[in-house]
Amino acid sequence: MKCKHCEAELAEWGAFCPVCGQKNTEEPLLDEQELLLSEEEEELIDEMEEEEEEEEEEEEEEESDAPSPKLKKAKRMAAMSGCVALLAVLATVLFFGIRGGWEVEKWFDWLKPRENTVAYKDSYTVDDKKVVKKLDDVIATMSDGTELTNAQLQIYYWIEVYNFLDNYGYYLSYIGFDYTKPMDAQQCYFDTTKTWQQYFLQAAIDAWHSNMALAKLAEANNFVMPEEYRQELDKLSESMTETAIKGGYASADAMVEESFGVGVTLEDYAQYMETYYFGYLYFEGLYEAIKPTMEELEAYFNANEETLTGSGIKKDGTYTVDVRHILVMIDNVVKEMEKTEGDAATQAETEYTEEQWAACLAAAQKIYDEYLAGELTEERFGELANKYSHDQDGKVTNGGLYTFVAKGDMVEDFNTWCFTEGRKPGDTDIVKTKFGYHVMYFVGSEETWITGTRSAYISEKSNAIVADALSKFTVEVNYKKIVLCNVEL
Repeated sequence: MKCKHCEAELAEWGAFCPVCGQKNTEEPLLDEQELLLSEEEEELIDEMEEEEEEEEEEEEEEESDAPSPKLKKAKRMAAMSGCVALLAVLATVLFFGIRGGWEVEKWFDWLKPRENTVAYKDSYTVDDKKVVKKLDDVIATMSDGTELTNAQLQIYYWIEVYNFLDNYGYYLSYIGFDYTKPMDAQQCYFDTTKTWQQYFLQAAIDAWHSNMALAKLAEANNFVMPEEYRQELDKLSESMTETAIKGGYASADAMVEESFGVGVTLEDYAQYMETYYFGYLYFEGLYEAIKPTMEELEAYFNANEETLTGSGIKKDGTYTVDVRHILVMIDNVVKEMEKTEGDAATQAETEYTEEQWAACLAAAQKIYDEYLAGELTEERFGELANKYSHDQDGKVTNGGLYTFVAKGDMVEDFNTWCFTEGRKPGDTDIVKTKFGYHVMYFVGSEETWITGTRSAYISEKSNAIVADALSKFTVEVNYKKIVLCNVEL
């Protein structure tokens, strides 16, 4: 059977020619009401036309000679004819399928438009040429009109990836993450309905939403960024350029591009840093202002006892301590005495001589006497710890502070001193362990239920601050427009 308009071959049951799209029978397959397109079918046609236009644009860029207007028109007519023919075939299958009792809906699953979620695309990775073309496309809009482009998204996305690799570096194989393979081809361990790429993409969009919402809240409350951070941001371009040159890059833009993808610039990164610190520092101030009283903690514990107990937070009398110490390491003293190089730390405690231990004690006593001769405050003790104390990695910078130390966390003599009955804030002493002599300062102790309840209380209050910010500045995302570049990990 041939088309009466163009002589093309027709299927036996075909009413429309798949070549010219013309009708070949006067009898309608379905009545006019049944041929009306649903919203989903109209959306499908729109998407097909849009994709056809994009393909035509890319083909035109690659061709040396631009096609004539007539050729463009012919392509559009062919595309529309194809759509009409396709819809006619689908209508026929639908009509006879329903009459024949077929499970037609299963045949048309592929026609359903994808939901506008992170699963909209199986892969968001495209080649560098297309990334550059799409960098300025807006892929998310906040309710106040603030926009997120693909260029900014690349930074948020790759920072999520880098932070994840830093945090889970030793456990990647256990959670099935292989950084040598494409992330869009690996199922996410934490959410098996997503690929790793979709998981990081959603985290990136959520991070932008959170950062931007907090920054907007900070602005609305006339927050002023601390001067030291403002100075750091003001000289960011200069410092990154210096780092880039030292690292062998041609420019800071080149260094940023290698980390976050083609077309991403230092200006994009500076914008990210500005938003992040403005929102984060404002939130940090709110977080630190959450200081519950004992009455509030008691009330919170009583109201949430079952949940807290399930997390191991119980009123069982256990407690932790905070303590500062200045360590004079025995092997450092030995090295100084012998003026030799070598790994003295490998020696067993019994191998040190009485003379060496005496010299170590004398060094610790000298530091202790210096402390006793001045103002007997925790702050001053911390300053001396930063000046004199050592550990296996070298000088300390936190004032020698250990927090939330539980029984058994430290070596025996250190532990015994900390948990001696009657120990009170401000107590000091010198304690010997296998590492050397420790000048001790007892900061204080707290029952574990208080520590745990405070943490839960602050977490709930701070989460409420973020949730409030997010609710005030909602976001709409167009996942269809998202593209991601490929960066070597």
